[in-house]
Amino acid sequence: MDEQKPAAAGATDTTERLRAQSARLSAAANAAAEVSYRASAEAGQPGELAVIATGLGRVAAIQFGPQATGVGAQALGAALSRLLNEAIAGAKDKAAQAQAAEPSLRAALLDSGCSPDTAEQLAAKTVSASSPGEQVTVAASGIGEITEVRFAATALNGDGHCVLAEQITAAANGAIDAAQQLQRELSGSARPGEQELDKALDAQLSDFNQQMDELLKRLDQAGKRIADLND
Repeated sequence: MDEQKPAAAGATDTTERLRAQSARLSAAANAAAEVSYRASAEAGQPGELAVIATGLGRVAAIQFGPQATGVGAQALGAALSRLLNEAIAGAKDKAAQAQAAEPSLRAALLDSGCSPDTAEQLAAKTVSASSPGEQVTVAASGIGEITEVRFAATALNGDGHCVLAEQITAAANGAIDAAQQLQRELSGSARPGEQELDKALDAQLSDFNQQMDELLKRLDQAGKRIADLND
């Protein structure tokens, strides 16, 4: 029975180590979601327009100054496209800089994770999504870069900036989701950026399986020795 104690202790140590690694990665991902970056134009002016994104590449909010929509649909759409890309890239970079202790997550935030051929195919494709009611439509390339923000004829009527901001946010995140789905389909795995994180988790799982195989072998050998002694 004494021979089983080191093996059991090894199983406990391995389990605790993997739990700790999983907890660190989960905490790092949660921390990235809390990071935000604000990109704005005409700061402090009545026509100010701003986009806030999170470190995980999601649009959190759109902010309008009282005169921001007065420039017209085409100019507003162009400004939003630029600010959406700036905010998303800035938030990811900011989150990655905070992940020095978790290189796998840092790589997942910054690295495209796909081959040059796949990246070229993705860049040539376009996806889009619309807000509920289709007042706002956002288009993006397959690599997730926002390429266009379009408005329905009545979208900019009235003073409902809060509603319009929510519609833009929903459409932008829908386009990002569509781009990520396309990335999964073309790469045959996780979306670009997630691949490096998956590799890190796979390595941990492989290490765990190897240690468990060795542990089970030692337990089996110990069991056979005990059986021989009893005989």
